[in-house]
Amino acid sequence: MKVTDWLKMGTNTQFAVRDQSQVVSSDNFGSVTPYSQMYEPLPDGSGWSDILEYAPSGNISASRNPWLNLEYQDQSSIYNTLNSKIYATITLPYGFSFTSEYITRFEWERWYRSDSSEHPDWGKQGGIARRRNTTRFGWQLNNIVKWNKTYGEHSFDFTFLQNAEKNQYWRDYMVRKQFQPNDVLGYHRMQAATEDVEISSNDTYSTADALMARLNYIFKGKYALTGSWRRDGYSAFGQSNPRANFGSAAFAWTMSEEDFFDVSWVDMLKLRLSYGDNGNRGVGTYDAMSQLATGKYVLQTDGTAHYVSQLYSSRMANSELKWERTTAYNLGIDFSTFNGRLRGNIEGYLMQTTDLLIPRKLPEITGYSSVYSNLGQINNRGFEVSLTSINMQKNDFEWTTDLSLAFNRNEIISLYGDLDEEGNELDDVTNRWFIGHALDEIWNYQTDGIWQVEEAEEAAKYSRSPGDYKIIDTDGDGYYTNDDKVFQGYSKPPWRINLRNDFKYKNFEAGIKMYAHLGFKTANNHLRNNDVFYDRGSSFNVPYWTPENPSNTWASVESYESGFTVYEDNSFLRIDNLSVSYNFPTELLQRVQIERCKLSFIASNPYVFTSWSWMDPERGSTWGYTPSTYSLKLNLTL
Repeated sequence: MKVTDWLKMGTNTQFAVRDQSQVVSSDNFGSVTPYSQMYEPLPDGSGWSDILEYAPSGNISASRNPWLNLEYQDQSSIYNTLNSKIYATITLPYGFSFTSEYITRFEWERWYRSDSSEHPDWGKQGGIARRRNTTRFGWQLNNIVKWNKTYGEHSFDFTFLQNAEKNQYWRDYMVRKQFQPNDVLGYHRMQAATEDVEISSNDTYSTADALMARLNYIFKGKYALTGSWRRDGYSAFGQSNPRANFGSAAFAWTMSEEDFFDVSWVDMLKLRLSYGDNGNRGVGTYDAMSQLATGKYVLQTDGTAHYVSQLYSSRMANSELKWERTTAYNLGIDFSTFNGRLRGNIEGYLMQTTDLLIPRKLPEITGYSSVYSNLGQINNRGFEVSLTSINMQKNDFEWTTDLSLAFNRNEIISLYGDLDEEGNELDDVTNRWFIGHALDEIWNYQTDGIWQVEEAEEAAKYSRSPGDYKIIDTDGDGYYTNDDKVFQGYSKPPWRINLRNDFKYKNFEAGIKMYAHLGFKTANNHLRNNDVFYDRGSSFNVPYWTPENPSNTWASVESYESGFTVYEDNSFLRIDNLSVSYNFPTELLQRVQIERCKLSFIASNPYVFTSWSWMDPERGSTWGYTPSTYSLKLNLTL
């Protein structure tokens, strides 16, 4: 709202209520056979009652009725969110302006649940009920001064920012059981329970502040310089280092605007260089502080045992904890050629992250399991390419393509600084972090197919049988130890590709969008074939190993599965969207007084190409598929 020529004010407020009270069935459908009866039979055998069968397949441990939760559980889950922003902008002389913003976020959640004592599993608890109330409140205050001015061929844009914020959190949680005389009121009458399971609360708050200055300078429209400086503070860091300074600088040069540049087929060519520091405050609100805990222990005095209360420190403080810092170097090129027929950008980058926020493990003799510290260095390097091309534009036909390609790889440069006798830094074998390797690089036993019948004697040396997975004994000593583990790929895709093609011919339009994740592996332990009790539950129809079907991928039923993981290539190419549409001619529509009419057929996720042998490659080893949908749409504008 414009109040005067120099004052503008406004507000933006949003309120949302989300009800997630519905109780969902369990995922036990995977263990219930198609021949199972979900309801108990009537006593006279004439039909089926309305009482749910506890274990439809008879396998109590693996195939309980997936509808039990729906019958015996009551839940209320309501989330409320209120977001509001109030701001005012004052226009000052000489190109200055001042803006003040006050932003609030208020969330409150009420989650209640009761498990009826009528449930076969919960009956001995006499009913159990839970009540959790959570409130979050946060605010930010931003004061921004801007100056924008142009003097001839020089353009300046200054920004100064002062920021402050506060976040608070309240949580009350109560769990009680053994309701008397009954639990029919569930979570509506918690005082009817006679036994406490848990009563807890958690109240926290944190504060932060920031100062920032940024300059954008452009000369002759072809040289651009950007510089910025920030000072950020966060209350969760140690008392010695609550604040840190970060800076950045970037330069861009549009070479195609220079007089000496004379390449007829290049429309625009720009070179970009940048350097910058950024901070990460991803640490718990009180992780830098010591924490007191209470407990009880048994003390025997003169032959009599009694409880003694204790107060002790459960977390070590680190007053030196500070911001994690990432320094990034970037080189980029923007271009357009052949009158816009091919345009895009190419980016190359190197990011060095130091002072990582890591809970470092401590010897048990210290009395603490770990302490949050700043340790090590990890480098990320990669490149990104984005291209847009007009492949054909002739005789009412047009074909355009959009392609984006990204590659990223990280490397651990340093960890804790501990050295061996030869002066080399030690790896962290427990967490599987190794100097010179990636965080997501897989280090484990490597499998080599499945033991076959003719290999029974060799398999017995490792206490295995035909049909079990074969693990490579790297050092050949007859035992499986850490010395046999090898690096065998990455668990995250280093390559990501997106490709879209659009076609137009007169009134017809068609498009196909695809994306691919390449070059990574995922654990697929379903290949070990030990998911259920095969004599009492259903299983997936897979080509498991038998002497007559000597598979080298799917192990035998109930094969040996302990102590190793089977990794499988999880690369895939997915057709994300396929569409064909027709725009009815305007002259035809005018006869029936219709302004616009479009008929479309859309297929979402129609197919995925992969060698992954489980379900959906994008869901990894979990159950389920990404659904495919097919739509026929008619859009009319009268």
